[in-house]
Amino acid sequence: MANKNQDPLDLEEVFSPGKEIPATPMQRFLQNLEIIPLIILAIGLGMKYKGMAYSSEALIIGGTTSAMLYIAFSWLMFRVGKYKSLEVILSILCGLAFGVGILAILFRIESWEMSEEMLSIGIKGMLGLLFVSIGLFAFNLKDKRASVFYRNVIARLLIFTVLLLYFSRLYF
Repeated sequence: MANKNQDPLDLEEVFSPGKEIPATPMQRFLQNLEIIPLIILAIGLGMKYKGMAYSSEALIIGGTTSAMLYIAFSWLMFRVGKYKSLEVILSILCGLAFGVGILAILFRIESWEMSEEMLSIGIKGMLGLLFVSIGLFAFNLKDKRASVFYRNVIARLLIFTVLLLYFSRLYF
């Protein structure tokens, strides 16, 4: 790889093997804390489809806790040593979109009013943020720190977008 005419997607140039950006203890805590409400939400979803008692309560606890975590702490969850201002704005917008998306899924599962509107807003927001993130990732391929941030954002956006499309029942 000593060649000067390298492609921008050469992995060794973008990511050095064995070197990982260290996460602060707060970031590690929030990344682990992110999983707990999602597990409660998944358990509530399983209970709902089996017709078990207290499934709505588990869904509400897991969904609202997840939404609050994403809205409040989204900018801390991504493994970046030092954020640039555009990355802070993007992570806050993603946190808002994740919160709206989780609440839209909760509204849809519980058959509450405004679920269709929330799903529509969530899908449009997620797709817009996904395209912006992919574009910014393409422009920041050589920056190791930024590429890790954008890969994390894109992965989460893809997961939430597919979930919203599934629950909207418009496309699947």
